[in-house]
Amino acid sequence: MPQPHPPPTGKRLRSSELHAHLRGAILNGDLPPGERLVEVVIAETYSTSRTPAREALRTLEADGLVERTGRGYVVRSVSHTELEDMCEVREALAGMAGRLAAQRRLDLDLRTMTELADEISVAPDDQDPGKIENLCRELHQAIVRSSRNSYLAKQLRQLNASIDRGQAATAGSPGLTWPTSTSRWSRPSRPRITSARRAWRDDTPERSRQGD
Repeated sequence: MPQPHPPPTGKRLRSSELHAHLRGAILNGDLPPGERLVEVVIAETYSTSRTPAREALRTLEADGLVERTGRGYVVRSVSHTELEDMCEVREALAGMAGRLAAQRRLDLDLRTMTELADEISVAPDDQDPGKIENLCRELHQAIVRSSRNSYLAKQLRQLNASIDRGQAATAGSPGLTWPTSTSRWSRPSRPRITSARRAWRDDTPERSRQGD
C-alpha cells in the first residue's frame, strides 16, 4: 500500500488522525480507485495498533470512500452516472440548507453571509478564479452552519468529498465531460445572490426563538 505522506517519526496516530490522513490520500489521488487497504498493513505502515486502523477504515466506508470486500477494503471508484446522481442529491440538500438558514440564522450569521455575498457580487469578471472559488466555498459553509442541522451538514460533507474524488480520479479522461453541477464552488448569478439575501433578511418566528 502506498504511503504518500509518512506521519511524524515516533508519533502513533489516533483513529481520527489516521482517517484524515487516508481520506486526504484518497481525495488527492495518492490512493487511487481499486487500491486495497488492509487493516494490518495500515497498522504497520503508520506504526499504530490495529484498532485505530479498523476504526479509520470503517469511517472511510461510512464516508463512501472505500468498500468492504472479501479481502479487506478497496478504494471505491465513482462512475459518471453515480456522480450525476450525487450532484442531484447535493443540489436538493443545498437548497434545504438555504431554506433552513433563512429560518434559523442569527444576526452574526446574517452579517457573515451578507458580507461574503457582497464580495462575490462585486468581484470583477476577471477576478482570480481561485479567490472566487474560496469565497463561494466560505459562503456555502456559512449557509450550512446557519441551517443548524448537523445531520444535513454531515451529508453534504460526504457528498462533496465523493464528488471531489470522482472528479480527481477521472481528470483528463478523453471524451469525458462532467456536468456543470459538479462545479461545487462556481460563482452564483447576481440575481440569485439578491434573492438569497432577501430570504436571509426576512423575519420568521423560528429564527426569533433561536436568537433569544
